[in-house]
Amino acid sequence: MVGRDDELAALDAVAEEVLSERTRVVLLDGHAGIGKSALLHFWLDRARQFRVLRVRCRQLERDFAFGTVHRLLQPLMAAASDSDRRSLLEGAGDTVLRILDPGNSRNDGEPGGFSDATETLLSLDNLAFRLSRRQPLLLAIDDLQWIDPPSLRWLARLVHRADAHPILVAATTRTGEKPAPGHLFNDLVHPSTCRSVVLEPLGVHSVEKLVSAVFSADRPDPSFCAACHTATDGHPLFLRALLCDARRSGVQPTRDDREKIRTFGLHTLSREIGHRLGHGSEDMAALARGLAILGDHKPPALLAAYCGKGEP
Repeated sequence: MVGRDDELAALDAVAEEVLSERTRVVLLDGHAGIGKSALLHFWLDRARQFRVLRVRCRQLERDFAFGTVHRLLQPLMAAASDSDRRSLLEGAGDTVLRILDPGNSRNDGEPGGFSDATETLLSLDNLAFRLSRRQPLLLAIDDLQWIDPPSLRWLARLVHRADAHPILVAATTRTGEKPAPGHLFNDLVHPSTCRSVVLEPLGVHSVEKLVSAVFSADRPDPSFCAACHTATDGHPLFLRALLCDARRSGVQPTRDDREKIRTFGLHTLSREIGHRLGHGSEDMAALARGLAILGDHKPPALLAAYCGKGEP
């Protein structure tokens, strides 16, 4: 993990607030491939004072009510003894019992199968409070933009009801993408309880560290590292793919090989890019085709004409 010292310090600072009996939210925001998930899970592995429950939201499952809550909390319930499970779920309604049922992996197989009634939300609140009284609780939600609305409603409610409970919600989102409905997301990340951390591309010094790690080189040539930074703009996903392709091709981090960096087309990422385009809109795919055919840095009017869209 290179180039993220400031972000790790921000996460640690929020964690210290929570350990002082204050409920908090921290949001890691950034473009696709900028390293949000890698940073989150690297930090979670260091958060030893917390009981960490983590989940990654899935685009194909956001129509399943409380699907995120189920996958977040169900492993804990499955691992608990019968007596411990009864203690944690004391007074919980039938809906919550079914949501957390270890044998119920798909919410009865029906989208919208559970109601987010007040009783259900209250039971989930009480479960979180009981867990936090045993040990500070960290709920990690990766790819929050794909969370199902009932789970989002519970999280937004929880952070404002928990008050003095040591509960931290740590989430990642892609820049420009928010979960629906928007007002619940705004409640969850309200400045009174949430600290937002925006991830930027890596600087040249961080690129040098990554080159050194990938090539096992103590002193990679600075001009080689600068060429890698220029080719990728310091974007971590692109940078790592470039370095791995270069290493497999026999390139060395030397001045003599720096010009070879320009020849790589990041073939390692072709399937990843295809996957992301396949899950995007037709407009996004058309724009990608336009960029591939016309080239980078073309006037927006030309791209709009190719895509059959107005320039705005």
